[in-house]
Amino acid sequence: MFITDPTIVTLEKFTLPISEVPFPGISVCNINRISRKAAYSMALDYASRSGSKSSLNVTAIFENMKHLGKLYDFSFSEDEEENLMEFQKYLEEYDPHQPEDALKGNFNVLEKMRLLQLSGNCLEGLSDCKWGGEKRSCSDLFIPELTMDGFCCIFNYFDRNHPQISKIMREHFNKTLHSSRFGRDFGLTFRINVNLSDYYYSALATMGSKILFSSADDFPDTTSGSLIEKLVPIGVEANLELTAQSIYTVQEARKYSIEKRNCIFKHEVRTIFGDYSQSDCIMDCKIRSVAALCECIAFMHVKAAPTDLGYQCTLADLACLSKYAAKWRQIYPRDYDQEGLEREKQDALNCQKCYPECDTSRYFVNSEQGIITGTDLNYSIVNIFFETPYVEQHKQDVVYYWFDMISMFGGSAAL
Repeated sequence: MFITDPTIVTLEKFTLPISEVPFPGISVCNINRISRKAAYSMALDYASRSGSKSSLNVTAIFENMKHLGKLYDFSFSEDEEENLMEFQKYLEEYDPHQPEDALKGNFNVLEKMRLLQLSGNCLEGLSDCKWGGEKRSCSDLFIPELTMDGFCCIFNYFDRNHPQISKIMREHFNKTLHSSRFGRDFGLTFRINVNLSDYYYSALATMGSKILFSSADDFPDTTSGSLIEKLVPIGVEANLELTAQSIYTVQEARKYSIEKRNCIFKHEVRTIFGDYSQSDCIMDCKIRSVAALCECIAFMHVKAAPTDLGYQCTLADLACLSKYAAKWRQIYPRDYDQEGLEREKQDALNCQKCYPECDTSRYFVNSEQGIITGTDLNYSIVNIFFETPYVEQHKQDVVYYWFDMISMFGGSAAL
């Protein structure tokens, strides 16, 4: 038994103070993916450049700007394919930053389509920020960064490939933040101000924001399975209460293969994001699958992806992206080796090398919401905090140490 399964996970007798567990990475994402004001401003810019050379006027360009939102969710229908291709050609021809000799299909979504500008400045929608009971400028705590939902304001996230980090993380020597005290007054608090008239392309059939919880080192994406999403509607105060589990593995486990111990240590394997985590490994797998099937890189992944994997996906790639979108949202179980799921295996990501981490923290979020009363209700208040001063600690240990083996086999020999 111990040869096939040489490790065992047990609950430690002593709990771990929250000060020794990293606060999760927090992403604040507007459900409105495209700002109406920004889209119209960009339409005016393009119209002035194309002038009489194009049949598209400002109104038509403004309406077509909605198509860029499809690069977030890969939505597509065949009856609009011709329009998408024509607008893609228009963007390539009249984009102010596009080189004259650029090849068709090399249109740079991230920088040249300016999806960042279209999404609006997320920091403008945040106010009344606090961390650890101390009032801070929201720009000290958050930075605009890419997530699975495009550009969001992120707190306590360290992108190892592009280390643009917040002021407060720089104050802590470029390290992830920890909360030393528990309770609503000592976590992260902020107000989300919503401009309803600026909605132009919504991700959901509602208004408000999504709050994403992930490891501070991991790219925020639901495919990994470790990310938690919470919807915060307009006009509520949300208390998002954190609990966590810490898991560590003894060094003695390194003598066993990854397959035997069923986990990978942080510096043992690298992904395109840097040091190993199961979440980033799955994202690596997903990015390579998109590149293999559609020969392009989705704009939200382009900063991490190697340049040799392909160009950035454009409106011309939506037919392919839509075809496989469901596949990229689910993972085939790595440890399932029975027959009967051949179809499911084809219709899901197959990331067999993405083992759990040997040392990690897992987060859980309990949500409570109360209605805000008053006349101006176009905002929400969010409080994120640990609800207890301690977290459970789990230990992955080897079943037998060398001295146990000597004792066991020595006893058998004596018999």
